[in-house]
Amino acid sequence: MTDLERIGQRLVTGFPGTALTPELVQVVKEYKIGNIILFRENIASADQLRTLCADLQTLIRSETSHDAFIMIDQEGGAVTRLPESCINVPGSMALAATEASARVLESAHGPDIPIAPQTVQYLAAGILGGGALCFFALLGIAMLNNKVKNKYDLPAQVRQPVIAELPKMSKKERKNNTPLIRNDHSVIAECFHILRNNVDSLLPRPDAGGYVILLTSTCPAEGKTFASANLAAAFAKAGRKVLLIDGDLRKRSLSRQLGGYGRRGLTSILLNRLQTAALPIRRIEETGISFDFLGAGPAVPNPVSLLSQPILGQMLEHLKKQYDTVIIDAPPYGILADTAILASWSDISLYLTRSGMIDKRYFPQVQKLADTGKLPNLAFIINGVNFKSASYNYYGYGYGYGYGTGSRSRRNEPETAPEDSDKQ
Repeated sequence: MTDLERIGQRLVTGFPGTALTPELVQVVKEYKIGNIILFRENIASADQLRTLCADLQTLIRSETSHDAFIMIDQEGGAVTRLPESCINVPGSMALAATEASARVLESAHGPDIPIAPQTVQYLAAGILGGGALCFFALLGIAMLNNKVKNKYDLPAQVRQPVIAELPKMSKKERKNNTPLIRNDHSVIAECFHILRNNVDSLLPRPDAGGYVILLTSTCPAEGKTFASANLAAAFAKAGRKVLLIDGDLRKRSLSRQLGGYGRRGLTSILLNRLQTAALPIRRIEETGISFDFLGAGPAVPNPVSLLSQPILGQMLEHLKKQYDTVIIDAPPYGILADTAILASWSDISLYLTRSGMIDKRYFPQVQKLADTGKLPNLAFIINGVNFKSASYNYYGYGYGYGYGTGSRSRRNEPETAPEDSDKQ
């Protein structure tokens, strides 16, 4: 870039009403002039500007600085050097040389409080939105919660009563209570006493003999084997003469747990048509417990055909005369036809379901079985209920207050509920 071009670029102009034509710019470029301020001047021709530039050049050469600022008055004839204090403020001089074009049309006005953010509206919207979110979340959880967990979930599905709830047991308790409960003063033992009393109230006891109680469930691993064995123990403790029968000819879990697996049992009676005096009944005796047990017997290829023989009904009628209570541990209903045959000879049907395992929508079908007489005198038992929840806190208080003779204090130590005994 040449010196003349640099001078032309550094020219500061203010021509109100006068255009800076290329001819005038060329005149300025002929002179090596530094920063120039033309203040409200009227330049009519290039000759007038050439005369002014010559005077400016003479003045600048007499100064020590080639970047001095020169002011030309309104008439365009006098040339004056600016004071030293103005040399470093060319922007201020340029602003002072320009007439203001802004006008205040209307003074600003507004409220005393800020218009944004709108805290109250945002807070109200957050509260309403959070409440709606919680509502729909709880609604979704309720819709997804379609399992039977306790006795409050069944009344809307069936008309038969829930006669007992059995608490969930810890792993240590399951190990110590397989298949029979060892601690007579535990919560689970008392639950079986309640179950036994409620079963007695379902039917009036006959003048002579007893009745047949069938235990079944929806699917395996719900705990009916554990419940069958301990219900028999509860009746035995009440002074009843009890016979426990393993009616599950396929799985034979009860025979395996009580020591009769593979021995002669129910299948032996049905196959060989044994006389009642020769029934392979064994005695189960433990501390404070004594009842009879008839195992399932050896495995057979056709359990349904075997159970369909008339000898089964004849045998049960005979046993009802010999015992106060006959309890049959049957297979799950609906999976096998065995249970329907055994139920036809039963006086009371106990349907056991594990908490949180079976869908509520299945139980109207169970109600139809009761209505048609396929499960006579039906009642429900819920196994594995969480007794640590708030609605069951009375157990923790009652048994912590020194329940039973010789039992240690269990305050704030609620029992837990039986796990599936079919697994044990």
